[in-house]
Amino acid sequence: MQIFHAPYYKRLRGFTLVELLITLIIIGILAGLLVFGIGQMKAKATATKIIADLRTLRSAVAMRYSDTKTWPTGGTGTWDWVKDYIDTDALSSTNPTGAEKQKIYAIRVFQTGVNTGRMFVVANVNDNRILGIDDLVRLKISERQDEYKLLNNSILPYIGTDKILMIEIKK
Repeated sequence: MQIFHAPYYKRLRGFTLVELLITLIIIGILAGLLVFGIGQMKAKATATKIIADLRTLRSAVAMRYSDTKTWPTGGTGTWDWVKDYIDTDALSSTNPTGAEKQKIYAIRVFQTGVNTGRMFVVANVNDNRILGIDDLVRLKISERQDEYKLLNNSILPYIGTDKILMIEIKK
């Protein structure tokens, strides 16, 4: 018959406090990395959606021109014709209120000045908690500036601090 001494037997029964703390620290670090990674992926997805929506609106304007041989004139007119080309209600009115504030897209036509006749599709990428637009989303958009020739409100290359994002339709 074997006789176990109490101190030796207790040592083999479980984990030490140090082992448990190290395990919890490792789990915490991994969870933190996961949360950071999910935030990055969500921002990239939002940025990609905004750029894709702008490109779709640009295509709708080009299709309308192909059908009618006229460009939209801008001004106070309505943009309901866009619905004939794409299934959307995403274009914002001039002074959005209520649910209209979620509509961040517009079509901009310069009527005067050196840019007369130039046309752009526009997204308001100012902070918007409902749509998840923040600094990280703007940074992800700016990373794709060269790829899509993204512009800011001053018709300069888009950078991550700009609140207006534009893609040119017509010069």
